[in-house]
Amino acid sequence: MKASKPSTKLTAADVPLFAVNDIILVKHGIEIFDAKILRLDENSMGVMKKKSKVVDPFDDSVVIKDHARDLEEEVQVSIPIPMTLKKVLIDDWKKITQEQQWIDMPRVPSVRSITRPMLEGLEAYFNRALPLILLYRHERAQYNQIAASSTVTDDSSAADRAAAAPAAIYGAEHLLRLFGTAIDGLVW
Repeated sequence: MKASKPSTKLTAADVPLFAVNDIILVKHGIEIFDAKILRLDENSMGVMKKKSKVVDPFDDSVVIKDHARDLEEEVQVSIPIPMTLKKVLIDDWKKITQEQQWIDMPRVPSVRSITRPMLEGLEAYFNRALPLILLYRHERAQYNQIAASSTVTDDSSAADRAAAAPAAIYGAEHLLRLFGTAIDGLVW
């Protein structure tokens, strides 16, 4: 009778997920990059989240947490302010905080009168850009159906035209696409 050898069956925990020279996707912030494995750490079987905790890279809960954290990260937009406008801000600050004077109200021009042309321009740009650069191929049929069902004619009122414009129909996802793809075309 032969003596049986102890079983040396490999488990999933014994097999590394990656090998040297494998190309993998790596998440850094909200960006995803291709990366090449240059070396393996024999003690590592996953992605290091913290120095003391190893996480399975295929665990959906980690992906959801990372996505939620990325959404919470603050996105900063830098708007250059010319020196003449900075001087106005400084003078305004001094007048209110040091001289304790109020600004006469109502102001002319008002915030509404300043921003309305900008918002109207943004909306007009959206209406023109939507069918050209903002829709995915599969959405174009829907856009064509909406445009064909529109009852706007040359004799329609301005209110009817505004109600049928893409900016009155499409939502935030499409506006985000505008900012994501055409931000260079906008003048701030």
